[in-house]
Amino acid sequence: MGFQDLKKVLKNKFKIEREIEQTGNDVFRGDLYKNEYYNDYCFIKLRMKFCEISFFKCDSRKFEKIEDELIEAQKEKLQKTKEANAQAAAPAEKTETPFKPMIQYDDFTKLDIRVATITAAEKVKKADRLLHITLDVGSETREVVSGIAEHYAPEDIVGQQVTYLANLAPRTLKKIESSGMILMAEDADGKLKFVAPGDATAAGSVIA
Repeated sequence: MGFQDLKKVLKNKFKIEREIEQTGNDVFRGDLYKNEYYNDYCFIKLRMKFCEISFFKCDSRKFEKIEDELIEAQKEKLQKTKEANAQAAAPAEKTETPFKPMIQYDDFTKLDIRVATITAAEKVKKADRLLHITLDVGSETREVVSGIAEHYAPEDIVGQQVTYLANLAPRTLKKIESSGMILMAEDADGKLKFVAPGDATAAGSVIA
């Protein structure tokens, strides 16, 4: 039974309910329609007072009641579909990233982490995720290729202060030498956030 078929049966719902309220009697409504699924005619009887709907399939003048088992199977199928859709629409559970293995203090002191200020930014050609960023790191200017293009427009981040790993070995990305790395934080929704001082801080300041 399709949606349009059921719609035809229920279109007089409010009228039937009013009749029940006025008379207190059962009200029966029937509708004969062409069901394309069966390729023949079917008859639906609606008993509104007791919220019952009976389905009959007919061949010529002979009516055959559709078995309750078939109706229950269809109801169960619809319920499973509803539950599956609800589950698909529900936000995926976020799993916390486990901590990495312990390091020694001497390992940490090898990292040169500084405050830097973005002075220019542009998209990298033929790379949807990459931005070519110029940084003021105090004593000099550095260039970095960062995978944040899906989160920030280049023009929106000029002047942004960032946390910069200055002594990471350079590498070439899309024919651009990237020196160091801008450190980012990722929130529960997967959005990347800049890690920056709460107040304006001189570019090149050491973070320890």
